[in-house]
Amino acid sequence: MIMDEDIPGGEHFWITAVYVNLNGDIPSLPHAYREDQEAGRAVYVTGLPTDATPADCKWLFDTIAPVKQCPMLISLSSQHTFRWIIFESPSGAAMALAHAHGESLWDQRCRVAGALKPGSPTFTILGESHEHEHEPGREDR
Repeated sequence: MIMDEDIPGGEHFWITAVYVNLNGDIPSLPHAYREDQEAGRAVYVTGLPTDATPADCKWLFDTIAPVKQCPMLISLSSQHTFRWIIFESPSGAAMALAHAHGESLWDQRCRVAGALKPGSPTFTILGESHEHEHEPGREDR
């Protein structure tokens, strides 16, 4: 992963060339947030609009509990974004898990889960009934 510090707030924008599927993969949290994940302050969020900025996400989740940062991963090969919310305290993350999961935010269903430990392999969800996107050049098994 590379970090783009030229974007305002870019210290929380991460870019990867790895193909990550929005509909079936859950990427691990970038290494810079290891302490936050270990302390229970980090959650992974899906269902946010692709044009939502980290400032938008901070504003939204600050209504639940104080937010420290909102990192975003952009997969260049799949052209999808992946987002995490880092709360000031573990209780903020617990409140997001309890109150934001399944809620309608910006006319989309939000899903919130605990963030995967940095360095963990990308978790792939199998057996989902929705239409899957596939990595170019990769056959179904």
